[in-house]
Amino acid sequence: MFLNYNDDEMTKRFYKIRRGKVLTESVIKMGSNKKGYVTLTEGTVLYNAPKTTGDTVEYNGRVYNNMIELWEDVTGETAYYCKNENCEGSGDEEDIVGGHFVFELVDELQKGDTTYILPSCKNCNHYTNRDAFVLKEDTKAVVVTWDK
Repeated sequence: MFLNYNDDEMTKRFYKIRRGKVLTESVIKMGSNKKGYVTLTEGTVLYNAPKTTGDTVEYNGRVYNNMIELWEDVTGETAYYCKNENCEGSGDEEDIVGGHFVFELVDELQKGDTTYILPSCKNCNHYTNRDAFVLKEDTKAVVVTWDK
């Protein structure tokens, strides 16, 4: 089993797998609500996290092939639309993915960097998109810290 729960740090550890090979260990930070998410407020500005395309994650014994499934399982909600107030995507529910976002625009994630998994359309989450992602409403975000 890949989980290691530590009450003092309030974290759950899981292994991030890319292309069938374990590359990094990630940590879902547990908030005061004992869940692996925080609520970010309307107007929060984030940016796409680089080099996260194609990741799969094993968490609680399940392999997630996309991050929207992880987001829905951890938050207990269903994602119906992109959370970016500047979204110019199609608006189709099938277009929704789970995007990795950070508070500052970076070229590469480093050990200890925190990313936030949020519902996003494919356009707003595209790896070449360097535009600000501004939350249109209060939104739960799965918190993942890279521990490489």
